[in-house]
Amino acid sequence: MEKKKVAIKQNKENSTPPHPAIVFFLLVIYEPLLSCAKLSADTKDEIQALNAFKLSLHDPLGALTGWEPSTPSAPCDWRGVSCYNGRVSELCIPRLHLSGALSPQVANLRKLSLHSNSLNGTIPISLSKCTRLNSIFLQYNSFFGTLYPVVSNLTNLLVLNVAGNYLSGEIPGDLPKNLRFIDLSSNSFSGDIPKNVSSGSQLLQLINLSYNRISEEH
Repeated sequence: MEKKKVAIKQNKENSTPPHPAIVFFLLVIYEPLLSCAKLSADTKDEIQALNAFKLSLHDPLGALTGWEPSTPSAPCDWRGVSCYNGRVSELCIPRLHLSGALSPQVANLRKLSLHSNSLNGTIPISLSKCTRLNSIFLQYNSFFGTLYPVVSNLTNLLVLNVAGNYLSGEIPGDLPKNLRFIDLSSNSFSGDIPKNVSSGSQLLQLINLSYNRISEEH
């Protein structure tokens, strides 16, 4: 019995706590996994949507290399991403020489600013699902196609700037009624100016339709 007690005592004396470096290593390995497990379904959807957008782009400056799900407050601590109440509310990444297609599908988005890049393709109709958008800045890219029916469903939209692209077709007749600023200049829009624009809504503060193929008669 005495021998057994001595053996137990020796085992306790010989046992040593794990080395601090090992503990730190384990924390580094498992902390991102624990963080991901805590993410809400909405946050996971936003990370997935933004990563899909990132993968569709050519990023010569590596401006979006920090867009990683393992960051402490992903995606709210990513470059150009702002959040409100834990949800992505703004995506502002202008002047970064980005090229590729536009595909952000973040339902809670309020502001989208991608101006002065080299983005191309059409403005996707999926953008109309971001019904909380109040500001869109897509000027000075290489978008083509039409605006309709992308913006018609964005009833909260206050600012629309798509100047300096290759957009064409008629200006939608059912532009959001709350618009304050519209800049469609330097595109290839044609046809007549819609009545809801030409009549000069009291809410409208700026309308720029210059350098298009729009008829002056309305």
